[in-house]
Amino acid sequence: MVDYFDEGEFFLEDAFATAYLQRLRAAARTWTTDIQPSQTSVETMGDPVAVSIRVPGLSGLITTLWVLCHHRDDRAPWLHGSWGDRAYVGDAHGVDPDRDLTVEGLF
Repeated sequence: MVDYFDEGEFFLEDAFATAYLQRLRAAARTWTTDIQPSQTSVETMGDPVAVSIRVPGLSGLITTLWVLCHHRDDRAPWLHGSWGDRAYVGDAHGVDPDRDLTVEGLF
């Protein structure tokens, strides 16, 4: 069975990011929604770790909610969200402008 926010073949090695994903997956299993696990993803190659939720029924360039989770030992952790397309939110093409969903110090 595929779980929400499946890492595929490249697993996160950071303990903080792994704990974040475990909590996120547990919360996703309780969702009352039509979003399926295959409509979620994890970008494991970057720092911060980025997860996406492709929202059914949306079209065009704004179809996916991206949430980035970042931490440093000497600073408060933060989450940053933006709406974009299925490509990684940090792309160089400029199609994923930030939409001001930033929240700091949640953990």
